[in-house]
Amino acid sequence: MQSTFSNLTIVVSNLPRSITFYCEALGFTASKPPFHAGEAVETLMEIPGVEIEGQFVGMGHLEIELVSFVAPGVEGTPGERPLNVLRGMHLTFQVGDIEATARRIVEFGGSVHESTRTRLEFEDSSVGEYLYCFDPDGVRIELIRNSIRSQDQTEEVGVG
Repeated sequence: MQSTFSNLTIVVSNLPRSITFYCEALGFTASKPPFHAGEAVETLMEIPGVEIEGQFVGMGHLEIELVSFVAPGVEGTPGERPLNVLRGMHLTFQVGDIEATARRIVEFGGSVHESTRTRLEFEDSSVGEYLYCFDPDGVRIELIRNSIRSQDQTEEVGVG
């Protein structure tokens, strides 16, 4: 049997806040009922006494599993992490309007990393605009707007 991608899991410190953020700021929708698990997942998670709650949110074929650790709790602190750290990751979204998306990210508890704002012009006349943001727990989110310049006008490409 050929392998297929299932989902990406993100550990969150506040599940209701994260559900609202991913749905309202980025356009995901709840794709399965919320879940709660304990003793049954202790072996899998290698955490004695673990208790989790979570929610799957989806967008197209992508599903993110938002998981909060009720017990023993979430470890670590939210915040920026360098991109060159092993096990580091970020989510990337093609957007039609970087400014509007960035405003929604802030409105729903995330932040914008303004100093990363970049515009690149490529040999094929395409232009890319890029901006890093963060979800409420510091997961890095890259916003991209690609376009093709045709003389005096710019057309959006591959955006929703």
